[in-house]
Amino acid sequence: MSNKYYVVEVGTNNTNLNKLTSKGRQNSTQPHQNTHWALSSDGTKAILQGEFTNEELEFFETRPYAEYIGDYVKNLNNVEVINNGFTFSKSKLIYRSIDAMKYTKDNLKDQVTDAFIESYCSFLKANFNITHIAISIPLDITIDFTSEGVTLPSPRTIENYTQKWASEIHKNNLNVLWRGTFCGIEGIYDFTKRVGPDRETTDYWIDKISKYITNNPNYFADGDLWGILPERSEGLGVNETSFLPYADIQQEYESFFNNLKTTSRDAFNSIGKNVYVGFSGHNWYDIQNSWIPENTFENIVAFDHYGVNRTVNEMQADYDSVFNLIDKPMFHMEWSDYWNELNEVDRLAYLTDMYDLMATYVASNKLIGFNYWGGWDLSPSFLAEGLLTNSGTASNPIWSLNPNATPLQEFYNLY
Repeated sequence: MSNKYYVVEVGTNNTNLNKLTSKGRQNSTQPHQNTHWALSSDGTKAILQGEFTNEELEFFETRPYAEYIGDYVKNLNNVEVINNGFTFSKSKLIYRSIDAMKYTKDNLKDQVTDAFIESYCSFLKANFNITHIAISIPLDITIDFTSEGVTLPSPRTIENYTQKWASEIHKNNLNVLWRGTFCGIEGIYDFTKRVGPDRETTDYWIDKISKYITNNPNYFADGDLWGILPERSEGLGVNETSFLPYADIQQEYESFFNNLKTTSRDAFNSIGKNVYVGFSGHNWYDIQNSWIPENTFENIVAFDHYGVNRTVNEMQADYDSVFNLIDKPMFHMEWSDYWNELNEVDRLAYLTDMYDLMATYVASNKLIGFNYWGGWDLSPSFLAEGLLTNSGTASNPIWSLNPNATPLQEFYNLY
């Protein structure tokens, strides 16, 4: 349980306040017995204070009308906290992230240096109004590599590499968006791909996830997002390539991810960390066509999605289809313009239009999170998704922004 307090836009007839005083369940009518609140002098906002569980905090964090402003207040009736020194915005992109996948997952056996990680995190912090950096270091441990008989990560152990990235992100007053997978599920780094006849039980994976959390409490900080195993409907179409038992595969998928949320939440509670679960990015197509059961989603619907034609109009239709189907706040967990070979002027116009579209969904409280998949250096810089250029070396990076970074900066700066 955590003592926290929030500013809440009260809404008509206190509707928002009622939602937040009902143990995080919108349909409940019984208020949380340890929740207290006080209205501002103009009656439009309230301080909400209580001893909240991680599950309740996850709900609050995904409500656009609730804004966390600090820990326990001694004098609850001191509503000057609301009226002075705090601006409440009803519509907010709560989670603003940049993905470091190519520096965290793709180079496990040729790792970047400490100096690289330190300069990278501080550069992103200084140049983008972000809340999170996404990392995708596999969730395996050293003994898993030894058991598989494959080359070990180097020059650090995988545990030390993970700790360096997590610590440096947290040092910059940012949070980690955890998007790792297991090498055996994807068949990467020469691991046997655990699918079809070689698959493990679902309990095997859930147990590994629980132990990963409880054995590594220093990896995590309050406010981190647990979005592991992204796009795991991949390969589930046939038994031979499915990592889950194939009989009644849609129900298996729903059960697995709901079990993952419950087990992970319990594990984070046991180490005393308020890490929010349920942020795994699912394939948009499998949500839109109802292959993924609706009950898979709890407080948000998180998806990876680029589109087919990749136009702004297509993205608008795709957002509408998912929101109308699931009716929960959306987190667009992976997108970039990696395919784009427009000239610089046309590309910047395209990106501006795309982010303007996203801003309209933020304004309507439908989009609460976005993670740009391209927080790396690629050359030629304007024919790829990379936001950055490193004109230095791995041990002495010299970072600069590519032109495609400007529209993302402007989008994130709105919030």
